[in-house]
Amino acid sequence: MCYIVGFGLLFIATTGGITAFVPYMLERGYSQVDAVGLMSLTSLFSLAGSFIMGVLDTRLGTKKASLIFAALYVIGYSGAFALTGIDKLFLLPLWLAMASGGANANLMASTLVSQYGRANYASVWSVLFTGASLIRNLCYLLIGAIASLSGTYARVYLFWGIISAFSFVLLAVSNFKYRPAPQN
Repeated sequence: MCYIVGFGLLFIATTGGITAFVPYMLERGYSQVDAVGLMSLTSLFSLAGSFIMGVLDTRLGTKKASLIFAALYVIGYSGAFALTGIDKLFLLPLWLAMASGGANANLMASTLVSQYGRANYASVWSVLFTGASLIRNLCYLLIGAIASLSGTYARVYLFWGIISAFSFVLLAVSNFKYRPAPQN
């Protein structure tokens, strides 16, 4: 359950960060063309971020890489909220979060391979990914509710930072040790 909820919350933050980006930028005074252009730029950052997170996964291990990923979301999304009054500086923490976002599905898969091996991967993946995807589907409802209640998309990013911190805790207490397939 810690995996499903932990990665599900990170999935919300990933999808939500992307979905709320353009309206968030419009609130900051950017034109629609500039906001969409900056959104396109974040996709390039996510390619590099995904590669870097993959290297960290290989070198440090899946659990440490997952915790770094969640920590980058906490820092990036909370920073995007905290720095909203400072011209253009809020983009730095936001792009930090967006850059690591490309690694979400990769880290879920890597977690399962490192813990259950290739033999049990398919059966465990179907449960984890389905559960995490169901949680992720709350993203759009949460964006609408938070933006409507607070009157700003900046609070949406603060919420992504908060749920990423909760995800960090869930992943930190999770057991990432290898569990071999039962012998028949």
